[in-house]
Amino acid sequence: MKNQGRLRFTYPILMLSMILICLNSFAQQREIQGTVKDENKLAIEAVSVNNKGTTQQVQTDRNGHFKMTVAHGSVLSISYIGYKTQELKVDNASIYNIILVKDNTALDEVVVIGYGTVKKKDLTGSLASVGAEAMKDKPVANVGEALQGRASGVQVINSGAPA
Repeated sequence: MKNQGRLRFTYPILMLSMILICLNSFAQQREIQGTVKDENKLAIEAVSVNNKGTTQQVQTDRNGHFKMTVAHGSVLSISYIGYKTQELKVDNASIYNIILVKDNTALDEVVVIGYGTVKKKDLTGSLASVGAEAMKDKPVANVGEALQGRASGVQVINSGAPA
């Protein structure tokens, strides 16, 4: 009889503590969302939002929006070419509005090529640049025709076949 009374008292306490432990571990991860804009309040597409210390990374959509699940206290690193990288500590808020500031000082050090992005000092191949001035007065139907003959070693071929 005595054991049955103890069991009636112990069982609810045990169940309550199990529920509290589960709720606590569930509350550690939560979804946040945000918008990344420039100084003129224009949305920036394809901004990298990294959760520092993890491999978790998302990119903003064409409206500058992002969503990700993070732990409370995580540090987000927000970066985009031509803008200063920002770090943001996740607190109790679930919506973040981030303004990126232009950084023109290091822009000439980065070269975007057809298969990636490298620093100018690490590039081992040759570069050719065709500016808008070179194509401005040329009557063409598309960009491929405008590039034809402007950069040495570049052949523009349009076969009509899907890529």
